[in-house]
This record gives sequence, structure tokens and C-alpha cells, in this order.
Amino acid sequence: MSDSSSFSDFAKRHLLPFLAVFLVPCFSLWFFTYIEQDYDEKILATIRKQVMQDTSLSSGQRLELISQWERQLVSQLLVTQDEENAQLRDQFSDVNTRYSIFRWNIVIAWVCLITVLVALVMVGACLLFAFQSNQSQYWSLRLGLPVLQTTATIEVLGQGILIGFLSYWVTAHFLERFSPKFIGIMGVAVAVMVGSILKVMFKRLDLTNEVEGEELTEAEAPHVWQRVRQMAAHLGTEPPDFIVVGIEASFYVTENPVRLAGRIETGRMLYLSLPMLKKMTVEEADCVLGHELAHFSGDDTFWSRRIAPLIGRFDAYLTALDDGLGVVVGGFLGAFWKLYQLSLGKLSRAREFRADQIGASVSSPAAMVRALIKVTSYCAYRARAEQAVINASTVNKELRLAEQLDQGFPQFMERFVNSSEVIISEVQHPFDSHPTLKLRMQNLGITTFSALTDPALSAPVVLTWHNAIPRAAEIEASMWAERQELIQNVQAEDIAWRTMPTTQEQVEQVEAHFPMRVFMHKDGSAAVLEHDQLTLPTEPMPIRLSRIESVESEARLDFRGSNRYTILYRDEQGKQRKAMTVVSLFKDAEGSLEEAFDRYYSRYKLAQSRWAT
Repeated sequence: MSDSSSFSDFAKRHLLPFLAVFLVPCFSLWFFTYIEQDYDEKILATIRKQVMQDTSLSSGQRLELISQWERQLVSQLLVTQDEENAQLRDQFSDVNTRYSIFRWNIVIAWVCLITVLVALVMVGACLLFAFQSNQSQYWSLRLGLPVLQTTATIEVLGQGILIGFLSYWVTAHFLERFSPKFIGIMGVAVAVMVGSILKVMFKRLDLTNEVEGEELTEAEAPHVWQRVRQMAAHLGTEPPDFIVVGIEASFYVTENPVRLAGRIETGRMLYLSLPMLKKMTVEEADCVLGHELAHFSGDDTFWSRRIAPLIGRFDAYLTALDDGLGVVVGGFLGAFWKLYQLSLGKLSRAREFRADQIGASVSSPAAMVRALIKVTSYCAYRARAEQAVINASTVNKELRLAEQLDQGFPQFMERFVNSSEVIISEVQHPFDSHPTLKLRMQNLGITTFSALTDPALSAPVVLTWHNAIPRAAEIEASMWAERQELIQNVQAEDIAWRTMPTTQEQVEQVEAHFPMRVFMHKDGSAAVLEHDQLTLPTEPMPIRLSRIESVESEARLDFRGSNRYTILYRDEQGKQRKAMTVVSLFKDAEGSLEEAFDRYYSRYKLAQSRWAT
């Protein structure tokens, strides 16, 4: 990629959204200053004309009077409060309101600009501080987030007011007309956006992580718990409060609250992946356990627990600003979020390098690298195998996914380690970003060649920590049954999305996920939506989705967020017809016709494009 195209891509993705927050205030500052000066010049021209036509004044008096008005323009006169000029100000009472509007919009524009610049300095300093340590990362976000929240609220409110006045004055001044409807829509949009921001600011976020697995008690697996306690003591940290085993393709620790089997658990948690424990020797698994416990010893999980609510709040704030007027401000906040993610990534990689070295000290660097290769390979293999199931054109009722993964993994890993892909792969993790496998090998002092050609990688695995968990096979079987059912449900819906049904069986597949729905209006009329047609009370015949030529949405000026759809379609005789209806006012138990029609019609268009190719 050329330097120019790289810069263009950077500008579109980061620079322009960041600079967009300056657009409305800068234009408003120019426009309202310009229109104020324009009014001054027009009034001054009128005064000159009147003075020059006043025969009661001498030539010198005329020049002196004109000079006085040139020294003190009307805009300057109207902001004075002295009694001496009170009568003079009263002469311009008919334009005083307009000048006040100009002045206040100029003030609001300056407030918006100064607020952004102050936030830029303050949050910029916080960002620089964030790269130092976990603690500095926490405090930079703790201090920077309120600044950004306040900035966003001020900007949405201020820029909304500016846009509202601009929508009137730009057209009124240059075109001598304006749109009351547009002004009203802008007012509603500002109110809705400010309400959304305030709601997020005071909303209590649920940051509990859902964990699929079962708690492994010490009574069930005493040898596993004994080994974990030994490692924790060796590393100088407290052991986990509870261990969870499951079939996720990851090992991890956390101190965040988790929801396990419908109950909330707090404290230190260690998650063990049963499928991957089967692939590792005891020495390799020890390295992984040592790596995870190292995150406890380095207070990584402690600071992650404190940072998580702030990240959740920031993410919720960006989501609230991802629509309407919030987009302009959202780009500004989004730029800071991307920079903050750089500090998250930098410190996360440093934590992983440290944890790798500690994990290697439990057994050996070679065993640590083998464990990393196996984890990376398994994650890649499983992701591809599950995606292949979803992409299949039919649902295989005889599928045995767990057995398929166990039997096919050795061959996949052999191919995977001989490819260039393994070097740039990253280990999946629910809470952190990880360095590439190549960098992690280098950190442990192991060359890529020696790691990938280690004969121990392909050696049969006999003794594992999986064997020390009596109910491991039972837990796996139960969880794999649930996961396979979930994957095949996703597959069935995916098939419905991409199928243009031509047989009764295919129609039934589509209707299983896009059934007929009846939506009622408060006036008693009904609209019926099916996977291939829409029946409206205003139309004599059903509208076939295949005959729709265009769909346009128009926001109505009300406080319910109603949208009117205009649908151009061809009837059975080929005649073009236009259907207009407020789709958001038709509802059933699951939602509005607007939401459902968007989903059904999107499915039809996707299936049509797949069928055409």
C-alpha cells in the first residue's frame, strides 16, 4: 500500500471523525459573526442615507454624526447598559432580539470550541499517563472519562442549539425562506440525544460475565487443587477462590463477578478448558496454570476488575453517541478511545510476556512454548470447524462435533505448525489482547525453528491433568451437546437467511425463523408480514417482496419516533404502485412492523443476491 493511500485511510477512519466536532462551532462562529456584521453594515447604510437627506443638519454635523455611528455600531450599542444610550437603544428594539440571537450563538460556538480544546489537553495528558502502569491506566481513565462525558453533553446540547438556529438563519438570510419542520426535527433530535447521554451517565451497568462451565470443588479433584495451591505458594500469591471447568477454547483468570449456572460468584476465578487439557502433557499444563496464576501475583486481575466498569461505561457512552447528532461528538470521543486502547494493548502484552516467563519457570521454556503452540492451534482448528458447520448447506443430524475435533486435531496441528500462519497467530482470551506467537517465543528465548520442529509436539499425550478430574468426560459430553445444538440452531437460521426457497422443505426452513406475523394498529386495522410478502390495510393486494423497487423512510415530527415508509412496487399486472404507511405504529407482542419488515426484507435481499451469484 502506498504512503498516500495509507494516509487517506488513516484520515477517513480517525482524523476526519476527530475533526468533525469542530465543524459546526467553527461554521457557526463565522456565520453569526458575518450576519451580525452584515446587519451592522445595512443599518449603517440606512443611517448614512437618512443623515445625508436631513436638511436640518449642516455638512459638518452630518459628517460628525456618521462618524459616531461608524465608531459605535448597532451590535456594540445594544450590549451596553448605560442610561445615556437607553433612548438610542430603544430605537433599535425591533432588531434587538435578532442581535441577541447572533451574540448568544457566537458565545455558544466559543463555549463548544473551548470545551473541546480543554478536553483535548486534559484527556491527552491522561492518555500519556496511561502508558506507565496498570495503576496509572486506571487513574487516567477514572479522571479522563468524566471530562469526556461532560464534553460530550456540552457538545451535543451546544451544537444541537447551533444547528437549530443555523437551519433557520442560513436559509432565511440567503434564500429568504426556512423549514419549520426541519427546525422542529432538530429540536426533538437534540432532546433525545441529551436524554440518551444523561441516561447512560446515571445508568447502573451490569458487568457480570457469563461463564459456561461447572465449578470444580476440591473434594472432586483434590490433586488439581493441591497442584494449584503449590504453584500459588511458589509464586507468592493467594490461590483462586474457585475453579471452573468447561469446554471454552481458553484458560483464564478473573476477579470480575461472574454468573455461573444462574448464580453470581465473586472472588478469584481460574477457568480450565477440558478439551485443551486433554491435548497437553502435565508439564505443558503446569506452564499454562503458572501463566494464569502469574496474573494474580502481578495484580493484573485486581486492576482489570477496577478498570472494567470504566471501560464498560465508556463503551456504553460511545454506543449512545453512535446515532443522530451524537455521531459528530462520538467521533471525537472515539479517537480518544482508540488511543486509550493502545495503552491497554501495550500493558496487556507486557503482562503476557511476564506471565509466560513465570509459566516457563514452573517447568521449562520449551514446555511453555509447546503449550502456546497447542493452544493457538486448537483455537484456530475449533473456530474453522465450527464455522464449517455453520456454512454447510444442510443440517447434519448425525454430527458429532466433539469427536470430530478430538480426532482431527493432530493432523490439523501438523499442517498448522508448518504454515506461516502460526507465527502471526494470537491466543484467544476473553479479557486481554495477546502478542503474536512469534513474539512470545522470542520472549522465552526459543527460536521459531526449534519450537516448531520439537518432536515432543507430535508425541502421544498419555498423562494429563484431564485424568485427575473424575467427572471431566461427563461434563464435556453434557456441554458439547448444548454447544452443538446452539451451533446447529445458528446454522439453521443462517441457512434461512441465505436461502431463496423453491421447494416446500426450503419454505418450511425459512418460515421456521421468519414466520407469518400479524401487527395491529390502534385503529383496529392489521398488517400481515410473511417471508415473501407484506399485506397492508391500505393496499388491495399483498405486496410481494420480489416486486418492491424501493423503500424510503421518513421521520415524522412527533415524540414517538414514528417513521413513515414509502414503498414503490409493481402489482401482479406490472403497474407501479405506491404504498405509504407509518410502520412503527403497527405492533405485535414481539415488536413493531418497522423492525420486523427491515429484518424480513433484508433477509430477502441477501437471499436474492446469493441466489443471483
